[in-house]
Amino acid sequence: MKSTRQPARLSLRAVSSEEWQFQFSPYFWLASLHGTGGVGNQTTQVDESFSDIFHSLKFALMGVFEARKGRLVSLTDMEYVSIRDDKATPGPFFSNVDAGFKTFIFDQEVGYRLYDDPAKGASVDVLGGIRVWHVSTDLDFGAGILPATQIQGSRNWVDGVVGLRGKMALSPKLFVTGKFDLGGGGSKFTWQFFGGGGYNVKPNIALILGYRVLDVDYNKNNFVYDMNQRGPIMGLGFKF
Repeated sequence: MKSTRQPARLSLRAVSSEEWQFQFSPYFWLASLHGTGGVGNQTTQVDESFSDIFHSLKFALMGVFEARKGRLVSLTDMEYVSIRDDKATPGPFFSNVDAGFKTFIFDQEVGYRLYDDPAKGASVDVLGGIRVWHVSTDLDFGAGILPATQIQGSRNWVDGVVGLRGKMALSPKLFVTGKFDLGGGGSKFTWQFFGGGGYNVKPNIALILGYRVLDVDYNKNNFVYDMNQRGPIMGLGFKF
């Protein structure tokens, strides 16, 4: 006797790879700050550990927005941070320095998914785009050999960047992910690394923990911002 059962039909959503997929991930980066900042002929050395960030941080706003359709990927990362460091090194001519830095960093990258295996939860993307910087520096030097002085300045510049990003599932709940990029143009050189893991709290919500390093060397037009930011990062990813 022949069976009258019809084969199950997959929904269009299950088989379509051409639908737009989005993810928004607000995050908080406990970043230390190490390097040199300066305006004109005055510079200061900054060595701010991530444990000092709650003392130095005045305001922060950070988030990543991702859009994907098929193998095409768009990635937007925005960060605004305002800090003040009263432990910066003033040099030999001043008694102390109170250094303030406001940084706005906007990354816009597009890419192509080189490798995609949904069954294993694994993917590799190649990315390219721009990193837009706005840095404002406020240096308040205390009197020493030279009288007290306050110096302010700001610069905008754009770097071109290229990089790779990957993800792999360890289980239905756990995954690892990472990203690396490098570039330059406005600055002498910039590079970035992120590595971490995540936990799928729900199908559309993930907790993400990791470590991030962002380095830039800018020294033009009497303005110096040669800094390395690094530290743990945590965030939530919302898919829709």
